[in-house]
Amino acid sequence: MKREKNPTVYDIDNIVKPILDGLVGKDGLIIDDVIVNRVTVNWIDTAHDDYFEVEIEYPDLLFVEKKSLVFLKSKSGWCFPSSMELIETESYMKLVKNYFSIWDGISKEQDYYNVIGALPFQNFIYHVKIRDKGFEFIELPSANN
Repeated sequence: MKREKNPTVYDIDNIVKPILDGLVGKDGLIIDDVIVNRVTVNWIDTAHDDYFEVEIEYPDLLFVEKKSLVFLKSKSGWCFPSSMELIETESYMKLVKNYFSIWDGISKEQDYYNVIGALPFQNFIYHVKIRDKGFEFIELPSANN
């Protein structure tokens, strides 16, 4: 009742965005909230105290160590999380270029479902979503390089 009768209490939807914004970026726990699958918020209103619980779910397979995290950026604007160590490996770069080729070839939803088995577990993230979050970007060499 305290929440409903108090005009200064935040709406529950206004609580979620600042929490997610605080978790993203180079110094955050997640790269961007685009990878979040679900957010559950419960407002607990008791006779003695008010508080809320927030549960955020994202796929475990999207884990990347941050100590050497960089993003390979294609000319199409899509980025792929990687590490400096992997980028120095020729076979890895060949594989990533193939991933980008498949990803950039998707133009409609059915295309995505047709090639999903050939795509990596990691998400591609559009550069605009993460460009101002302190990450390092490395331009992906063209197919001729």
